[in-house]
Amino acid sequence: VFGFNIISTNLLPALATTLPMLVGLYGFGFAFAAVVLLMKDANTLVDVGSFLVELFTGSQFPITVLPKWLLPISLALPLTYGLDAFRSFLLGTYTLMPLKYELILLLVFMVVMVLVGLYVLDKLERHVRTTGTLGSH
Repeated sequence: VFGFNIISTNLLPALATTLPMLVGLYGFGFAFAAVVLLMKDANTLVDVGSFLVELFTGSQFPITVLPKWLLPISLALPLTYGLDAFRSFLLGTYTLMPLKYELILLLVFMVVMVLVGLYVLDKLERHVRTTGTLGSH
């Protein structure tokens, strides 16, 4: 379908790309969970957050069509590089930057996002415990 041939693709490298992408996304999720603790409204926040992540990561369209002032937001999300590398391996598309650099960035994001996410979650969890608002969830 659409010129995709599973036999001639780089399936293993594409699958290997998903691990650091998902771990980096978990780090993002930790920080997002901290914001949910603070805001106390998970439904609206999850809906808006899901829409924005989908919009800025290029899951529906290439991020190069976004206005230039929105590109830094897209480039700050690990899912952007993971999806771009995944497409490159499976469909042979051009990447935002050389594939080697995208994979290095993805590995860096994997570590940084988990550390930052855990740090933010720890700090905000302590904050809601000390203010006594944790029990209102």
